[in-house]
Amino acid sequence: NNPCGTHASINEGKMLKTCIAVCIIGLFLTSCQTTNRKNFAGETYTENIPGERIEFTSFTPLSGRQIYLKEGETTKVVGYLQIPDGASGKVPVVIIQHCGSGVKQDKEIRFATILNKAGYATFIVDSFGIRQIKDEGGESLKYTYIPMADAYAALTAMSKDARIDRDRIAIMGWANAGTGILNNQIGHIYQTLADSGLRFAAAVSIQPFCNLAWVSDQNTGTPTLVQTGKLDAGFPSSACTEYASRLNATGARMSHISYSGAGHNWQSSNPARINDRRRITEGCRMQFNADKLQRSRHRYEEGS
Repeated sequence: NNPCGTHASINEGKMLKTCIAVCIIGLFLTSCQTTNRKNFAGETYTENIPGERIEFTSFTPLSGRQIYLKEGETTKVVGYLQIPDGASGKVPVVIIQHCGSGVKQDKEIRFATILNKAGYATFIVDSFGIRQIKDEGGESLKYTYIPMADAYAALTAMSKDARIDRDRIAIMGWANAGTGILNNQIGHIYQTLADSGLRFAAAVSIQPFCNLAWVSDQNTGTPTLVQTGKLDAGFPSSACTEYASRLNATGARMSHISYSGAGHNWQSSNPARINDRRRITEGCRMQFNADKLQRSRHRYEEGS
């Protein structure tokens, strides 16, 4: 039930590939404070998020329609910026977005540390904290469109930071955030949510839910790597193969890697057992045509 629930182990080399992917798909991409906060993911504890706490303005969409029209309650969101040691001049930055269970030490913070050591600034966005969203009883599932709004809001915030090279801002995210990264490449969504002239230099979408896809004949053309696990029961990789093919036919620049032996949340340092019996979404597809404002649903059959 947790959007980041079942997962399988994968070797450290593949985990590093996720981070290095930000570089190889086109990027030539100081202060630090420890923040004690409430973690709104079903429990209260102290989480140490490295970086400078930065508030920026976003909004809270509760439906695809509100995203499409940029409607929703205006709110502040928090991100944590960490500049690599010894960096000089303007530096590239990778915006990091969490999945439905919030910012975690063994994933978002862990990847930020790896990227910092590789010379990239990182900006971990906490979409749940100020909004006080909990992952209890599926509450976070009501907010699946939030990552779309926060991604472009974070892009604007980083572009205004004098330490950041605004032409070398990348983004990576997991599950619902990964889905939002893909949806944000739709031409109309970009035109609605992004400040004029601002684009992501690269993107990495990890274990997105491609079964529910926004499609369009117009897209941003951002170089994007999609990573999935072939054993992911709830977020099947086959749907992402289809999705990437469809968008690439319209000029998108998407690459898809599906790892054998990997399930959902395979990057976690605390892997759990795979439950293949939960493959309940494999045969279902829903598409939202952003050009025609139409929804279509169909049952997918192998070979059809």
